[in-house]
Amino acid sequence: MGEDLERLLRERGGVVLRDELLAIGIGQDQLYRQLRSGVWRARGRKVVVHATAREGLLTDSIVAGLLCSGAILTGPSAALIRPNPAWAGRTFRGHRAMLIAPRSSKTRPWLTVRHPGAQSDVVHGLRIATAHTILVDLLRFLPWSEAAAIAGAAHQHRVTSPEKLEASTNFLRGAAGAPQLKRLVRAMLDGAESGPEIDLHEALRSAQIRGWVANRTVSFGGRLLRPDVVFPNERIAVEYDGMTAHAAESIFHTDRDRIRDMQFSQWLVLPITKRTLYADVARRDFLGALQVLIGQRRAAAPCDIAG
Repeated sequence: MGEDLERLLRERGGVVLRDELLAIGIGQDQLYRQLRSGVWRARGRKVVVHATAREGLLTDSIVAGLLCSGAILTGPSAALIRPNPAWAGRTFRGHRAMLIAPRSSKTRPWLTVRHPGAQSDVVHGLRIATAHTILVDLLRFLPWSEAAAIAGAAHQHRVTSPEKLEASTNFLRGAAGAPQLKRLVRAMLDGAESGPEIDLHEALRSAQIRGWVANRTVSFGGRLLRPDVVFPNERIAVEYDGMTAHAAESIFHTDRDRIRDMQFSQWLVLPITKRTLYADVARRDFLGALQVLIGQRRAAAPCDIAG
């Protein structure tokens, strides 16, 4: 195998154009013999895939990008090619290749979407969306749970700002996936910093529970803390306790110290877990009890709440 062919296979994950093979000296007859022997697999009339390439979303995405001249790979397709901490480790199993293109085609095995104002650049002959555009399309089109987790990771790793996402939301008003994008961006603007916090905000809104703010700095006996959600007037704090975040012993002890300091300051702290947030019955019971508690504390005199 020549150096030029090795470079092509390495850069494109084993997917190349037939014309590129001809340009590096592999003739039509030789290519035909290699196709028959299984060295290459034909994907349309213009693209071939080397036997060493694994079938899957990445290969399908590169094939789509080469076959659709001028289209932009985005969403899961671009995320596999353009690494980013917000989606690191995700395989996007079960998703189709996604391209930004002016026209959709029901006969193609990939998904074409509209994205006015999408930004991209060329990587190894493929037009790939920028990190911001990829993120917007992931938030628009992935199932809610996946999209919320990626939104939280994007916030933590500062992939983009909630304000820039809000501008994209306004620009995409009326487009496919825009309502979900708007909900996620609203949660981020409200202060949600992780996928579970986004889901917690959604749960509070769905139950029409008001009077809360997220990740606001509050002084508890002189110590400044930022609980996940606080009801300032009722002196109630809601803290999400995830298994991953509290796996380290030091973090577990630090979090217990936070709760102790809040309680010493006469605040009521309500820790919730993954089961409470994501199990329908447990979430409904928690939200119902929270509404009753808020009503009781609002009805009490301020001095009674403060102790």
